[in-house]
Amino acid sequence: MVLRFGTLNVGSLTGHSMEIAEMPERKRIDICCLQETRWLSNGVCHVNSDKEKYKLLWNGQKTAKNGVGILSENRDLNGHVGEKIDGFDNVHGGFGYGERNEDGNRILEFAERHGFCLLNTYRKRMKLQIFGVKVLVFK
Repeated sequence: MVLRFGTLNVGSLTGHSMEIAEMPERKRIDICCLQETRWLSNGVCHVNSDKEKYKLLWNGQKTAKNGVGILSENRDLNGHVGEKIDGFDNVHGGFGYGERNEDGNRILEFAERHGFCLLNTYRKRMKLQIFGVKVLVFK
């Protein structure tokens, strides 16, 4: 799996979100970090809505100055790296869970090639405990 990253200072996203989605498509960029979005608050939306090809996540300020965003291709990166380290001891912390799948192998190989580590495998997770659920219905 090869992921292509990019960065772009957009000046403002207002009225330009479709243009901004076309540039990564032309350059085959999977994930693009955006600066100076100048949008208020934060949120998530689909860009290039006829195809829903890209998802835009943004975080702005109350004054509509500055702001950042991430434009990512809408693809499934749902790899499971599993609980076993199996030779990936420099990227896998040993606290994964379940079985590794093919996408999990690709993620581990990608991380190893680029000097990354999967931080969520370096700490033990607590098991979710459900003690009881009360449902209140208001009429």
